[in-house]
Amino acid sequence: MAGGVMQLVAVGAMDQFITISPEMSFFKQVYKRHTNFSMESVRQTFGSKPTLDAAGNIFTCRINRVADLLSDIYFSFKLPDIYSSDKFRFRWIENIAQYMIYNCTVRIDTQQIDQIWGEWMDIWNELSLTNDQREGYNKLTGNTYEFNNPQSLNSYVVVDNNNITYAYYPEGISSPSIQGRRFYIPIPFWFTKNPGLALPLVALQYQAIDVTFELRSVEDLYQVYDSSQGLYISPREYRNRHPVQSLQPYNKDIDDISGSSTIGQSIETVSIQRFLVPVGNTYTNVSMPIDIDAYLECNFIFLDEAERRSIALNSHDYLIERIFRIEDGGIKSTKTIDLLIQNPTKEIIWILRRDDILTKYNDWINYTDSITRVSNSPILKTAKMIWNGMDRFEDKPPEYFNYVQPYRYHTRCPREGVYVYSFALYPEKVHPSGSFNASTVNKIQLYFSTLSPSSYTYDVVVYTRYYNVFRVMSGSGGMVFAN
Repeated sequence: MAGGVMQLVAVGAMDQFITISPEMSFFKQVYKRHTNFSMESVRQTFGSKPTLDAAGNIFTCRINRVADLLSDIYFSFKLPDIYSSDKFRFRWIENIAQYMIYNCTVRIDTQQIDQIWGEWMDIWNELSLTNDQREGYNKLTGNTYEFNNPQSLNSYVVVDNNNITYAYYPEGISSPSIQGRRFYIPIPFWFTKNPGLALPLVALQYQAIDVTFELRSVEDLYQVYDSSQGLYISPREYRNRHPVQSLQPYNKDIDDISGSSTIGQSIETVSIQRFLVPVGNTYTNVSMPIDIDAYLECNFIFLDEAERRSIALNSHDYLIERIFRIEDGGIKSTKTIDLLIQNPTKEIIWILRRDDILTKYNDWINYTDSITRVSNSPILKTAKMIWNGMDRFEDKPPEYFNYVQPYRYHTRCPREGVYVYSFALYPEKVHPSGSFNASTVNKIQLYFSTLSPSSYTYDVVVYTRYYNVFRVMSGSGGMVFAN
């Protein structure tokens, strides 16, 4: 008897739970026919020209009814060529595409149906993207060495006053030190996460759909090198450390001036304008808006007549996931934050920052107590959640929230300082797999302790992921439950 046949007849009592009365076969492919549809990516333009400037800006795009459903949305923009000498070593911040966006909002008429923060997109990608996906995402959004660490590409050794040093940017170059390029960043609104959640434009005949972006100040988006400290710092901090000076006669160092040769004229040492022209060229210190040629690349879905009619005429309930953001500051030693949340909540994610990390360094992704992001320097000491005055779980150290929870419930463990507590078995999936109903708990608090004693105060940002229901009926749509 052949060995394989022997295995087939070797059946015991426990096989009734595995192979007796089978419900499927591995050796017959089963598929289902689907409704007919097609997709097309169509550019949607903003009502006014999106620009970067020192103040930050808000721009709105009205979505045209190109097709029956709206699925993916990409925010596309172009950064300009940058010209920098070795003195300043200009570089864009890491994850520039996410942090350029303070937030983006979808409204149906005046009702907000979703809001996403650029910071949240970065944190979520830390948890949910595989290493291969992360590599592709970084290329898509410009989070590469060419933009946030260009000196590693063209450093060379020079002798200065009998000392060997490294120069990272050639002097007097006419070609850019950072080549401008177009980027695409996917915006993860709830209707982009699954084709079954695509926004039914055909059923929203009586309402306008607007997508609004609030962009940060350009001053928040780049760093320059301070040789006196050996660190990259924000342009604001550079100006604080190297105050406005006046030009002196016979000044030959082109990097000590800002484009004007008038003797005694007051100048500013660093501004974005000086990096938009070749080194040595004249420029103005007056802040001018930078055209980023931005638009939305939207994926529309066309349905056949029968399905289009069904969606347009019937009512629909969509179980959706939204994000709620809470921010607080001035934290020393301990803090208890009231989480003013409602509805079934699947996960809570939070970060802590030193209060000087953004103002002095523009280091948006640094959630440690170290300027240079030294590992094993977490700000958090312990944390716990409190419901109606009772501990939902006991005090736990930062490693539990930074490593154990993400290891168990997410695709990967994030960078140091991203803290997670999940109420769901599979929090990355759209399908519900666990939550707690925050509407039934009167008082929800997050308590944590930080490094003490410390020379700094800390800021905290808490994101909660919760469910709601989006209902479409009679040509209009809206949320069923209060946010």
